[in-house]
Amino acid sequence: EIGDTHVKLAWEVPYEANVLELSFFTVDMSAYEVVWEQESQDFFEGFRPWVQAYDGAARLTFCEISGLKMDNTYKFRVKSRNRAGESPWSDVVQARTTALELKRKAKRRCVPRSWLRVDLSDLMQRQRQLDELEDLDFFREVAASLHPHVRDLRRVFKHYC
Repeated sequence: EIGDTHVKLAWEVPYEANVLELSFFTVDMSAYEVVWEQESQDFFEGFRPWVQAYDGAARLTFCEISGLKMDNTYKFRVKSRNRAGESPWSDVVQARTTALELKRKAKRRCVPRSWLRVDLSDLMQRQRQLDELEDLDFFREVAASLHPHVRDLRRVFKHYC
């Protein structure tokens, strides 16, 4: 089951393993992300390094991972372990959380026409009048405000370009 901020995962005990011989199952997760990275002065786009999302007794062959971002893609993998060591990682599965607006079947709002007439150079001049920000700081603010809409912006650019 996949929700807007959670994923329920289930797996099977490997055929060659006896469930009584297993002690724990570990689930790792990797999240897709688009974010501005200060150190590199560039955007990072891709899957983040694997992190442990669940570690539980071998008698349970399911778990729920919650606290995920809506409308985002995640990769998951599972391994078992006992006193003798660890199994290899399972095949990677990918899941995408749902968007809350799809769940509610909300109507899509049109972009106001005034937004389409805005020129970035006009915004920069106005920003300079209001704040003492450097150009790079201005673009960082713009990027941060657009971050939740990156996927929609890509669709628009692919459609019109």
